[in-house]
Amino acid sequence: MKIVWSQDRLLHALFFSYMQKPPFFFTEASFSYEMFSYILLPMVIFAAGFNLDKHRFFRFGGYIAALGITGTVPRKTLTKNHSN
Repeated sequence: MKIVWSQDRLLHALFFSYMQKPPFFFTEASFSYEMFSYILLPMVIFAAGFNLDKHRFFRFGGYIAALGITGTVPRKTLTKNHSN
């Protein structure tokens, strides 16, 4: 997967700005779901879609749709009964 230049620079800036905090090795690291889902994940999805080979995508479109439906329908039926 090829990362776009601006995304690469943004990831480096985030990493080095975090590393420049003086007691970074004394603090406990935590995973921020909001930062991942709102900042990092859209960039990864956009880069993957931007570098996608259209010919192969449409060639294997049936398999992609079958795997999507096969994963989505059982998950929806299993979680439908457990909602409050």
